[in-house]
Amino acid sequence: MYQQNIKVTQIATALKVSRPTVYKYLKMTYEDALHEFDQKACSRKKKLDTYRD
Repeated sequence: MYQQNIKVTQIATALKVSRPTVYKYLKMTYEDALHEFDQKACSRKKKLDTYRD
């Protein structure tokens, strides 16, 4: 989106994240961003995790 000359504010609004988050991901390579996103999604605790087998 940034390469299509869309402003950071518009990107943040469309993705429902903060502007600093958009800047953080713009500084990363594509592989680094995917790796961080995967780590955050897997490490997040859920309320029902205690009831899983």
